[in-house]
Amino acid sequence: MGKFLDKFRPGDYLRELSVVILGVAVTFAGSAMITNHTVRKNIKENMRLIKIELEKNVMKLHEAMDYIAADVHIGREMLSRDYRSIPPDTLRMYAHAISYLQPYSYTDDALEMLEASALMPDVRNKHLLLYIIRCYEAFGNFGSVMDFYNSKKRGALTYNDDKDYLVFRDGSVYDRWGLWLESDYMCEFLSVNGTIVDEEAIEAVLGEIQKVIDGIEEEYGVTDSGYDGMEEKPDGLLTEAGPAS
Repeated sequence: MGKFLDKFRPGDYLRELSVVILGVAVTFAGSAMITNHTVRKNIKENMRLIKIELEKNVMKLHEAMDYIAADVHIGREMLSRDYRSIPPDTLRMYAHAISYLQPYSYTDDALEMLEASALMPDVRNKHLLLYIIRCYEAFGNFGSVMDFYNSKKRGALTYNDDKDYLVFRDGSVYDRWGLWLESDYMCEFLSVNGTIVDEEAIEAVLGEIQKVIDGIEEEYGVTDSGYDGMEEKPDGLLTEAGPAS
C-alpha cells in the first residue's frame, strides 16, 4: 500500500480519467451522428417512394376522370339528337365505352412503410406529414365516389338482362341503342352522369396534392417521377373498351 501511495499522483489519475470520459463521450457522439444520419437517409428514401406513389395515384385519378368525361360526352350526344342519325362506327364506339365499367384503386404501400418503420416521429416537417396523410384520405374518398358512379352505371346497364342478351346477340348497334334509350334508368344515367362527380372540386384537390408533391421534392431534394415506366394514355377522349364485367 505504501508503494502504491508513493506512486499515486492525483494529477495523473484525473488526466487518465478525463481521457476515458472524453473517449466515451466521443463514442456516444459519433454513434448518435451515425444514427441521425441513418434516420435522415431512411426518411428521405421513404419520402421518395411516397412522392412516386402519390404521382401514380394522381395518374389513376386522372384516368378515372377521363373515363367519366367520356360517359358525359356520350350522354350529351345521345340525348341531344336522334341516335339513328349517328354513323354506326361512332355508335359502336359509344356502345363499347358506355358498357365498360372502369375500376379505380389507389395504393398506400409507401405510407404504410413509413408507419411500420416507426420513423414518423422523426419527420421534422409535421405539417408536410399531415398533408401527405390527407392526400391518401382524398384518394380513398374519391374511391367511394367512383364506387357510387359505377353502381349507377351498372344499374342502367342491367335493367333487363334477358332482353339485352337477345339484342346484343342478334341485333345491330342501332337496336342496342334503341333498347338502352327505352330505359328510364339509362336515360337518367346519361343525363345526370356529369353531376355525380364534381369536376371542379376534384381539380382543386389535385392542385393541393401537387403542392404536397412539390413540397416533398423541395424538403428532401427528391426528383424521381412516378410517371417513369407508366404506360402512356392513348390520344383522344374515347377508346374502345371491352364489355362490362
